[in-house]
Amino acid sequence: MTAAGPPSAAARRLIAETIRSVGALDLLLMLRNDPDRWWTARELSDALRCPTGWAERELEHLREGNLLASAAAGDGEVAYAFRSAGPRLAEAVDALTAAYATNTREVVRLIFAARR
Repeated sequence: MTAAGPPSAAARRLIAETIRSVGALDLLLMLRNDPDRWWTARELSDALRCPTGWAERELEHLREGNLLASAAAGDGEVAYAFRSAGPRLAEAVDALTAAYATNTREVVRLIFAARR
């Protein structure tokens, strides 16, 4: 087994600028891994077992970071899907996804360090 290298500069930048917690990263990756599906905060909170209010705030933060699109879902709810604004941002998410899969500890460390 080979050691995983450090996350790329693009992945580090995405963490520093947009990812506020490991939970937020899990939320982003859930949407990224199923880009054709539109999720409401309630659906995601059920899937991730997190508070709906927290999921709503994080989804909106990720949308403001140009990582998600949103649309009315009915009953006053909003649905979100992974839609990065441009290839550079999509590549950064891909790099972060790969880093999280191969070097989870370092990605988690970077997330916590960015929040200090």
